[in-house]
Amino acid sequence: MSTSKFQFNMTSTKPGISFKSETEADGMSLKNFRKIYFEDNITSLYPYGDVYYIDQLGIISDKIFFVEGMEFNIKLGYEEDSKKKGGWLEHNYVWVEGQLNNVELADNVAGDQIFILFSKHIFTDRVQSRSFNYEDAKKTTITDALKTVYMPFFSIPKEKWFISDTADFPYFNQYNETNGVFLQKLAQVAYSKNDPLAPFFTFINCNGEFYFMHMADLMRQQPVKEFMIGISETAQFDDKYIKEYNTFHHGMTLNKRNYINSFFTFENNELAIENRTIHEATDYISKDEREKLLVLKDYLKGDPTNNIYLGISHQQDSKEYFRGLKNSVYTDTNLSYRMTLMTQFDVKCIAGKTITIQVESQMKNKEIAVEYSGTWLIIKSKHLIDQDGVPYSKLTIAKPKIAIDSDHPFKKDF
Repeated sequence: MSTSKFQFNMTSTKPGISFKSETEADGMSLKNFRKIYFEDNITSLYPYGDVYYIDQLGIISDKIFFVEGMEFNIKLGYEEDSKKKGGWLEHNYVWVEGQLNNVELADNVAGDQIFILFSKHIFTDRVQSRSFNYEDAKKTTITDALKTVYMPFFSIPKEKWFISDTADFPYFNQYNETNGVFLQKLAQVAYSKNDPLAPFFTFINCNGEFYFMHMADLMRQQPVKEFMIGISETAQFDDKYIKEYNTFHHGMTLNKRNYINSFFTFENNELAIENRTIHEATDYISKDEREKLLVLKDYLKGDPTNNIYLGISHQQDSKEYFRGLKNSVYTDTNLSYRMTLMTQFDVKCIAGKTITIQVESQMKNKEIAVEYSGTWLIIKSKHLIDQDGVPYSKLTIAKPKIAIDSDHPFKKDF
């Protein structure tokens, strides 16, 4: 792939450091950077980045040295063309740590100036204390609280909100916690009436988009890209072809404790017990008979594999709280089947988006391998440009169930 169209801009919000793309006056080539790297993850609230600038003259060390918390507006990508290819990864980061590597023995202090970067929201996030839905307070859903209290703090434009509706008015408190820590706790107890078994995730991706969305809504999103696994004369240059891939299915490591969960709550002066099998907990995901969680029914007999005490239920609203908490137990199970893909650099393929994959079966000519085909959720994305100016993306994708062939020997046993 030609890399000349790729541009990188990194400019401090206060005058100090400005790396401009080579298309601008005083711009510089991507070859001035040994590494440009950004990543996001649906299980981590904030994106991360690091930039290795080859500072042969020691200008950064001499003029700036290191300014803790310096904020940068960073853009990586290229202008979208008429075919809707291209776009930008854009977010504001702060300089968290500074390092100097590959130091050269010279009259000045020179080498690779490394910028370790965290999302600016980490820097601006301070501890807060708030209560919602106490006795005489205005009734507020978690969704309402996000939109009226927390989104103004993050200053994220509405077009970058991806928020599922939540049910009822649970009593919840933020006790001397940062907003980021509290939002992750809210994701563990959020509950949807439309999809009552779906666990929630919250995160900000590499393009500054805020997600507070449950698994069902995540998987329903329109795919941003269709990929192919196969051999073609144009595969090396065609961005729809996956360059490398690996598969890994966590299986018992994640799922055994969830085969049969016993949930305990104390309600109306009595102990309430609910047993839920792993198949019951994931029944919402797909009505396609081909798609299965590959856990044999024989495993779901006998004593519970896990006992979970949730707490005391004081009022009706706390039942919604406990329903969300039960769902969060199955967060990892919902991401059981995973692949890692190496693709051409694509700014649309970031955490929280879906893609589709099509792959020909290795056993039968011109038959689609259903196990790897279909819709997948991007749970982690990494985007890298090395010193050779070669850009690529590495995606970790997941789905909660796998489609199996009609002649699978254990089809009726799952």
